[in-house]
Amino acid sequence: MMNIDRLEIRIKAYRYDNSDDVKDFGRRLNFKKGLNLVVGDNTTGKTSLVKCLYYVLGMEELIDGKTGAESMDKSVSSKFIYKDSDGQQHEWFVVQSAVYIQLRNEEGEVLTIR
Repeated sequence: MMNIDRLEIRIKAYRYDNSDDVKDFGRRLNFKKGLNLVVGDNTTGKTSLVKCLYYVLGMEELIDGKTGAESMDKSVSSKFIYKDSDGQQHEWFVVQSAVYIQLRNEEGEVLTIR
């Protein structure tokens, strides 16, 4: 049996009005053995986390169901809206993104997939 130790999303993006303003975004979730719950309000990223999990495991077609189609063409790959320190929402364009998952088997061997 494999257990998920962590899921990590890394995004490098620039603000729509300033391509020199490049920042790192992302999220890291650490899981414990057993049942783990991810809870949050609507539009806080729960579905995006599940999509990233499918993606990093090579199962993204389970989401869209079409072989050969561009599965998850918008997930963490093109642009997003983010409220900056100025309190206003700005559009950010993704330069680079990656999803990592760390798995552990019953013998304690660790595998990290990017």
